[in-house]
Amino acid sequence: MTTPAKRTGSRRATTSSDDWFLAAWASAVNFVAIMASSILLLISAPLVDDDRRRWVYIGAAVGIVGCFAGLVMYWQPLDGTQETIGLFFISTVLITALLGFMNLSGFKPK
Repeated sequence: MTTPAKRTGSRRATTSSDDWFLAAWASAVNFVAIMASSILLLISAPLVDDDRRRWVYIGAAVGIVGCFAGLVMYWQPLDGTQETIGLFFISTVLITALLGFMNLSGFKPK
């Protein structure tokens, strides 16, 4: 494989074309899990009492909107360290919020 020329000031300047795919895939794993848990929250919404169901919808909305916020941050021109710390911070806040809203919903049968 040929190595692409390094671009100065670019965060995607790598020595191999396979390294970029691995880095992009590895940084998105936690957001895939957050999106899956948001979808599972929406699927389980009918199992929750009517007066507490709004917490399920709020939790799912926070997860979905937060995943898009992580995607927007991924497009910003950051270096590798800033990007890693930022995505880790966003995913940690999202997971904490999802668990909080899930606990507020109660998941008690009707």
